[in-house]
Amino acid sequence: MDLFIKKLSLFIVFFTLFAIQAQVPKVLTVEEVPFFVQKTLRDLYPSVEILEWSEFSGNYIAKVRSQDSPGRINVTGGGSFISSEWDLETKYLPSKISIYMKENYPKYKIIRLFVEKKAQSNYVVELYKKKGKLNKSLVFSLNGDFLEERK
Repeated sequence: MDLFIKKLSLFIVFFTLFAIQAQVPKVLTVEEVPFFVQKTLRDLYPSVEILEWSEFSGNYIAKVRSQDSPGRINVTGGGSFISSEWDLETKYLPSKISIYMKENYPKYKIIRLFVEKKAQSNYVVELYKKKGKLNKSLVFSLNGDFLEERK
């Protein structure tokens, strides 16, 4: 029985480590990124500087910089555009969103503001209430209208 418990414990440790590793994006060299993934990025964003490539669940993420603005571009392994995110300083938060935040989330702090581009573009405001822990994300239209809350 003692040997069974040791084997079971080793299996659980191995499986846990494998599961954790599977959840972490793998950093890649440019040579490891498929041609169609690179082509999609260059066709859509020809002037960005690519800082780093990574792969997560069969999709590719390029950390990029465009005119001093950092961003991330997500592309499927087949080369289809998924989304992009472009970080903004909170001083660029539209006043309509700022007013909404003060009225509805007065105890939260903004930890990140970015423009998310998918089928349509939106502002995403990531918030925390306790020190440094992401509590929720709010999505607004580019006109500043509240769309949804993500947890």
